[in-house]
Amino acid sequence: MIVVLMGVSGAGKTTVGRLLSERLGWLLLDADDFHPPANIEKMRSGIALSDEDRWPWLDRLNSLLKEKESKGESVLLACSALKQKYRDRLAAGCSDLRWVYLKGSFELIKSRLKARKGHYMKAGLLESQFAALEEPVDAITADIDAAPEAIADATDAALNGVRMSAAREIGGPAQQHRQLVAARHPLHGGQHRGEETAPALSVSRHGENSNSHHEGTKDTKRGKTKTPKRKSAGN
Repeated sequence: MIVVLMGVSGAGKTTVGRLLSERLGWLLLDADDFHPPANIEKMRSGIALSDEDRWPWLDRLNSLLKEKESKGESVLLACSALKQKYRDRLAAGCSDLRWVYLKGSFELIKSRLKARKGHYMKAGLLESQFAALEEPVDAITADIDAAPEAIADATDAALNGVRMSAAREIGGPAQQHRQLVAARHPLHGGQHRGEETAPALSVSRHGENSNSHHEGTKDTKRGKTKTPKRKSAGN
């Protein structure tokens, strides 16, 4: 299985990915490490990447994911994957790829980026990232208000549920919606001030293949897809 942790810069993709890597024993790949120097220099200068900047980077990541899958390896990838067409490019040719969307408010993530040191992504590009973001329709979604450990625990539980469900479903499209809520383990003596609770996670499936997505929103009368035009952003 391939699991992509997606979301805007500063959402905690790498942090949660490292925790999941420890729990699952899977390799963690950070998409930022695969940007060519020209892309990095653009982002250092506060210039948003264009689609033309992204395609070679996404194709390189896609090739790597397919290589790992062909060897029977399960991997985690931390990658912004803001737009549906970027996710389609990443998932092309992968037979079992799942999305984990780390979701948070603009204010919270902006405060995190301002406090982050040693990263080329500038807080000023965050607005363009939110403008470009197309939230996935088929993903595990976690609220990043929770502690990273709680998010990792709940995501691990949700992925385990997905794996068990996939093993039970043989043939035919899966037309269902599951709500997976991670159980909270109270401290001795009940809940204490400052105790973290695991976030609620949801998995919705549309169609037979979790890699098959539709861009934008559907026109219910004509069955066609409408894709909003959005501003490009950095990673």
